[in-house]
Amino acid sequence: MLHHHGVDGWNFYALIHQRLENCEFGDPPFSIPEAVHIILQVVEGRLFLHGNRIVHRDLKLKNIVVRRVKSAKVDVKFLHVKVTDFRLSRTKERSMTASIQTLNMGTTRWMPPEMIRVDNDDGEGVM
Repeated sequence: MLHHHGVDGWNFYALIHQRLENCEFGDPPFSIPEAVHIILQVVEGRLFLHGNRIVHRDLKLKNIVVRRVKSAKVDVKFLHVKVTDFRLSRTKERSMTASIQTLNMGTTRWMPPEMIRVDNDDGEGVM
């Protein structure tokens, strides 16, 4: 269980590992409807941020919080997803004025290659 800046739930990384430990070998940790539901909520969160001109800059499994919610309308439990950890986020205007020091913010493992690669004066790629 996670207490993350006022959000109770599991970080998605921990939830996946917990589910994998309890799965038979080869079984997925989530059903297809659950996976689609989770992905759509993350996309909705990103669209909301981008619609408000905010760039997260560190979206990864550990920054997604998931909690199980029982629906009052239907006798079904579903996963409620929240994007968290906005320490590196910037407004789009501010992120466009990135310097070499701030360009590579975030978790390198989750960055797209074009964000990691910066060409210096001699044309060599650096990390």
